[in-house]
Amino acid sequence: MISPAYKDQIRAWQGHKLEGKAFQVLSGKIKLVLIPIFDFSSEKVGTPFEFFLDDSHPAIISIPGGYLNGFQFLSSDSRLMVFSTMSVEESKSDDYRFDADKFYDW
Repeated sequence: MISPAYKDQIRAWQGHKLEGKAFQVLSGKIKLVLIPIFDFSSEKVGTPFEFFLDDSHPAIISIPGGYLNGFQFLSSDSRLMVFSTMSVEESKSDDYRFDADKFYDW
């Protein structure tokens, strides 16, 4: 579970070639942005997809491997549950991170 240190906090970018993730907002509101990444070494990416998630409209967003994810907490009381198809240990070898301002204008 992830909670913000402050309202409007951005956590981006993390991606995986193989690992799948799923996100569910338990409280508050977040903006989730997904970007397909075609080449992790050259950082070639596709068009971003935006989702606005909040606790008044429960939903789970499933993200397959091959995508970057980033999110912005739109309320200070937000709590985001993250599910994975891999263990933490397995995920370490499939973890790619980029600066928050690299692919998207928050």
